[in-house]
Amino acid sequence: MKQTDTRPLFSIPWADQADSSTIATIPQSATAIGRASMALGFPKATMTPIAAGGVPPYGEDMNGILNMLSRAARTAELGILHPFSADYAATINGYPVGATIAHPTIAGRFLICTADNNTNDPSQSMNGWLDPLGNYATATALQQEIQRAQAAEAAIFQLPAWVPLPSPFTTAPAGFIPADGRSFTTSQCPQLASAFPSGSVPDLRGLFIRGLDPSGTRDPEGAQRSPTSFQEGSYLLNRHDWDGSVSFVPNGNANISYRRDNVEPNTNWNLPIGYGNDGAAWANYWAHIGVARPKNSAWNYIFRAA
Repeated sequence: MKQTDTRPLFSIPWADQADSSTIATIPQSATAIGRASMALGFPKATMTPIAAGGVPPYGEDMNGILNMLSRAARTAELGILHPFSADYAATINGYPVGATIAHPTIAGRFLICTADNNTNDPSQSMNGWLDPLGNYATATALQQEIQRAQAAEAAIFQLPAWVPLPSPFTTAPAGFIPADGRSFTTSQCPQLASAFPSGSVPDLRGLFIRGLDPSGTRDPEGAQRSPTSFQEGSYLLNRHDWDGSVSFVPNGNANISYRRDNVEPNTNWNLPIGYGNDGAAWANYWAHIGVARPKNSAWNYIFRAA
């Protein structure tokens, strides 16, 4: 069969406008000689010659069964599902696996039977019934989720544009600028311009953000730092006769500088890379060098272009 094959539809049931006296309600069992029933159909007597004691079939029965079948066919053509019927379930010894019925309370939803001989009323118990759309969000739930997402987005955009945001993507999404030192148009991004009037965002690539301590309470050199100021990284040195720190610039700087505060306070020493104290090879002192790097996770800092 092809989709284009003609499939006549029952726009009205058989004998829809017939006089009610000409349409019989077909009983389950025979009630009179010669009358049709669901159990026997047209009985044998209606197929026996009258001369041999037979009786003619009743036209009302013919109209009745055709009317019933055409109504059922039209319901199926429309895709209408019947609700659960306890009487029907009892008559057929329960719904079989795969039977489909209308949801008892939610219009447009359906239930699938998952157990043979199922007589459970789904409005009372869902045992033996599956709601395939039960785990899908309702229109109300979807609208609530949309509102929640919109509120979360609005909360982000309430942050000043000059607040750096960590992003898990290598490129900045639309409406954002990567914190890589690039220039921006101040007239188009007045919030950024209020913090970065030079028209360039800070370059935060490879850097940790450090809390400013202008009072010097936690950072001894805090009073010397300004917002967004840069500080070089450092190695920590630990020898038996002095402690200190070695600061460095990672881009091929030729010298390493250090201080020995317990020996010569406030005295900076600069040594060429590759040499140590007293001309010894710097490599001989590697055992005294500890790398000051906390565990970290790499994220891409971005600014809102606003």
